[in-house]
Amino acid sequence: MNFQTVIDKSQNGLLVREDVHEMSDLLSAGISESAVGGISVIAKDFYAANKPALGQQMDHETKATLFKQFMEKVGEFIQTQSSEDQAALKKLFKEKKADFEARMAAAN
Repeated sequence: MNFQTVIDKSQNGLLVREDVHEMSDLLSAGISESAVGGISVIAKDFYAANKPALGQQMDHETKATLFKQFMEKVGEFIQTQSSEDQAALKKLFKEKKADFEARMAAAN
């Protein structure tokens, strides 16, 4: 596998993009290649099932709900992976959350 499919917010709703950087983040965090591959499959499938119609925009509440659902699916999946993958993903999420909160605080 040479890319990570991730879900991004865009003006038109959710958008899937191929992003080598995101895969590197997951792998650098200590998450195994097989777990990263599983997350990639979840992202692709989730996007295909929830992508907005062409030209349609999603409101913030819909995006937040879909993000929560996506994260629940990833959470369910990671429970089937090694304890090392679980710990690495949990640590990465904490770091990403702290970074996001710091950026939001700085913007205010």
